[in-house]
Amino acid sequence: MAIFDGQFQDIGNPQPLTLRAQMSLAEAIALLVDENLANIFVVEGDRFLGRFSQRDALRLLRDPQCDRSQTLGSLMAQAPDQLSLQQNHPPDWPDLLQRLQQSPPETVPILDPQGHIVGSLPASDILRQGYRAKIEHQVPLSLEEQQLLQEKLISSYTKLQMLLSTMPDIVLEISIHDDNTLHVGLPSHNYSYLNLDINETINAFFDPCYERQFFEQIQRAWEQGRTIRHEYQLPAQDSSQDSTAQTQWFEARISPLPLPLLTQETIMSALWVARDITARKRAEAVLQNNTRELEERVQARTNQLRSINEMLRASIRTRQEAQEGLQQTSDRLRAILDAIPGIVCWVGDHQRYQGVNSNFANLYGLAPEDFLDQDLAFPSQDSHQFADFMRTFMMEAPMSAGQIITLDIEESKLQYLVVAQKYDRGRAAIGVGIDITQRQQFEVALIEQQRLFQQIADTSPDILYVYQAATGKIVYINRQVEALIGHTPKRISELSHAHCCEQSHPQDISDIDELGDRLEQLHGGRLLEQEYRLRGVDGQWHWIHSREIVLSRDAEGRPEQIVGIVQDVSDRKEAELALRQLNQELETKVAQRTLDLQRSELRFRSLFEQMAVGVAQINLEGYWEFVNQKLCDILGYTPQQLAQRTCLQMTYDEDLPLSEQVRQDLLNGAGTITLEKRFLHANGSPIWVHVTTSIVFEPSSSEAQESPAVAPYFVVVIQDITERKRAEAEVIKALQKERELIDLKSRFISMTSHEFRTPLAVIKSCGQLLQRYDWSREEQLEQLNDIQSAVSHMTELLDDVLTLAKSDSGTLKFTPQSLDICEFCDKLLRQLQGSIARDRQLSWQVPQTPVMLNGDEKLLRQIFSNLVSNALKYSSIDKPVEIRLFQRGRELIYSVKDQGIGIPAGDLPRLFESFHRAKNVGTIPGTGLGLAIVQRCVDLHGGRVEVKSQVGVGTQIFVHFPL
Repeated sequence: MAIFDGQFQDIGNPQPLTLRAQMSLAEAIALLVDENLANIFVVEGDRFLGRFSQRDALRLLRDPQCDRSQTLGSLMAQAPDQLSLQQNHPPDWPDLLQRLQQSPPETVPILDPQGHIVGSLPASDILRQGYRAKIEHQVPLSLEEQQLLQEKLISSYTKLQMLLSTMPDIVLEISIHDDNTLHVGLPSHNYSYLNLDINETINAFFDPCYERQFFEQIQRAWEQGRTIRHEYQLPAQDSSQDSTAQTQWFEARISPLPLPLLTQETIMSALWVARDITARKRAEAVLQNNTRELEERVQARTNQLRSINEMLRASIRTRQEAQEGLQQTSDRLRAILDAIPGIVCWVGDHQRYQGVNSNFANLYGLAPEDFLDQDLAFPSQDSHQFADFMRTFMMEAPMSAGQIITLDIEESKLQYLVVAQKYDRGRAAIGVGIDITQRQQFEVALIEQQRLFQQIADTSPDILYVYQAATGKIVYINRQVEALIGHTPKRISELSHAHCCEQSHPQDISDIDELGDRLEQLHGGRLLEQEYRLRGVDGQWHWIHSREIVLSRDAEGRPEQIVGIVQDVSDRKEAELALRQLNQELETKVAQRTLDLQRSELRFRSLFEQMAVGVAQINLEGYWEFVNQKLCDILGYTPQQLAQRTCLQMTYDEDLPLSEQVRQDLLNGAGTITLEKRFLHANGSPIWVHVTTSIVFEPSSSEAQESPAVAPYFVVVIQDITERKRAEAEVIKALQKERELIDLKSRFISMTSHEFRTPLAVIKSCGQLLQRYDWSREEQLEQLNDIQSAVSHMTELLDDVLTLAKSDSGTLKFTPQSLDICEFCDKLLRQLQGSIARDRQLSWQVPQTPVMLNGDEKLLRQIFSNLVSNALKYSSIDKPVEIRLFQRGRELIYSVKDQGIGIPAGDLPRLFESFHRAKNVGTIPGTGLGLAIVQRCVDLHGGRVEVKSQVGVGTQIFVHFPL
């Protein structure tokens, strides 16, 4: 840069970095951070609008109300007048230098007369050259002004000498030139006489022991651009005469001085102000010694107190162990009483409860504490049998008593065996009751079953018997045995198993299994059936059919008792013999005729069955008359099963109109017709077939003489094309799935790039700003809070994506447990009121009485918080959000209502799809995952979601949970 007559001739950088006015604030902040730029010029076309710096970005990031989607053009319109220079035009140097000193930018734009950027210059170059230009172009002073200025300068110099003479500090001006030569300047020629320590410090600058140390401190002050402190020590002045003299300590404040304006040489100058701190150092040494002695005394006292404390702890520990033992004994007694499968109570001399166990209290739906000091009739107003028994017992002399009582509990009558025992010399008693209600019911039911079994056995025409598996001895047999064998049931019970077997036909003895073999078969739980002949009371042989099965087993699972049924099947056997003889005669006659027909049909059947497609003959009513094996294989039916069904009955419902139309066309004289339709397979699944159909009418008059008349019928050729149709459907489905995956991937990439970019930009910018600037603790905490907020936002987004992925893969854990949904909902809404709903109108109505719901607390939190967050997000800050929790029948309903932007009707069908957002959300941030996660969580609970919405009016969402 060259300056002539105070104006700029050089434009510096002819192509400075610029940003378009249409760029958003978030993108500009990200560019500042990525490129590590101090500031950037904002232009509209080529016209300069203003400057956007890191300081501006930091100020906007601290503002929580800042809209980061606004453009830089709108931001520059609100900014104050921006500093710029005009090409070939002298600036107002005093004003320019003052503005650069107050808020120095990195670079200053140079504009042409039309306001277009033609270049830029660093602010440091403008300051350095500007002061020189200001001095060189100053108007010469008059003689009087020069004399007045000289007098002021002498007066100021005299005051400076007086000030330095009264100061105890050492003041030096240190200069280090380009050739590393060191110059030490004094405030006055006699300054070394005013301060005796000055010579020692000056000599130290040229002493090899101190030279390097002092140089590094001056260089550090220059690099940091601020005043630094440095402590150093020098030998005492009288150390040669007095060997006991101590070292002198000094504390120097080193301040960098600006470069001279009228020289091109780089001089590193600094002001060195040092003060003698020897007395302070000695006092610190004495203080350290005193502190050490004090610490030793405190340590000794601490050890003494520690020993006392250990004694106290031992005493407290002994007392705590005794209390814990007492508490354990009390808890053990309470656990034993609660574990008793009955009711237990304690009664005092005033005939009032002193305590009950949990089983007693649970009968009335109360807690054990509710019975303390209550009357024996509690909780009812009227007395009951248990209260009457305990009152009578307390008034009588015996120390123990027992009685069976009946209690009316919620329209149920419970029977208890109550035993009471007095203690404390008869002034108190304990009562224990055992529930015998089920035992009484079982006894009545057992008697009724025995009576019913006896009636069935007496009225049955069959012989019923039970015998021991180990000995074969019959333990029960009904009266029907007397009519068949001639022995009474009592006589049969006295006979052995071997004697009963003697009544069997000699030819059937080998067919009757031995007792051991029968038990082996019955051991596996099978039903053992046998048929054999038995001699009756009339001396005739009777065919009987016996069935046996295990009635009971021993502890090791072996059969213990066997139950059997015997039926007289003699009539059936005679009928079977006669039928068998008749059948043999008929089979002989039919076999000959069948052989003839088989020979004539063999050729046709062979051709018919070997065809690679299904062929059938169907009559006009639609019944299958003749089918080949291939058609049976296609449809999954046997020929007999097909003969009982019509063609239309096996047609898929959607293809019935087409089949009816083809049948009508064939009856109207159409020739051969081909079509593709679906039949129902035997397993119920539809199969695709290609059908070729034609109709055969009665033969003509000339043909009728040679062949018998036949009714018209359809000839159908069927080919299975299910695999081809399935392949076509799979191709279409794969294409549709691929389109959905591409769309889902596009929406996911769009969401993540938008939702991750802004928090990442905030984190990066805040981190670099913390690294670059030396801020106070409060400012650092503000930046760290911004980073934590951005990280929390990204973490919530990742948690939502992970929850959705787990739901799609089926790995989302669902661990339901019973909880009071009213208490849970009220607590959660209070937490939301203090966080995301702060300064918002959030109201809710939750029942005061507990309502138990079997649900997963983590998933319920996702459902409730996501719906409230959406309602707050898509409604303005002055609009209320209403939440209701109520019960309707066997359903629990959670309702969230807002007065926000509403949901367009076209977006409602896709409302619960992942990453889908309505068209009217505008710039409202969001991921499109909230309602998708809500739907998955509600599905796991077996519930449903209902949405009512109107654009511009608001939205109300109902979540139904089954109870």
